[in-house]
Amino acid sequence: MKAKIAITIETEMLAKIDKMAEELNLKRSQFIENVLAVGLADAQLLKTLGFIDVAKMVMRVKDKISKRITRRRNDDAE
Repeated sequence: MKAKIAITIETEMLAKIDKMAEELNLKRSQFIENVLAVGLADAQLLKTLGFIDVAKMVMRVKDKISKRITRRRNDDAE
């Protein structure tokens, strides 16, 4: 059984989706479902290999560095 969902995406991305779906002679929904299936399989593999945890750690470090830089710039501006 399939579930209906609603998503919000950028207009440019939707245009690219429609173009590729048309080129592959697929309905938009089928194309999106196929892309999600491939992306989910990739994400599951990356999680199994531990890369998702590494990516989360890198993102946390990047956010901390960005916040420190912003704080320092604000302190320098005062």
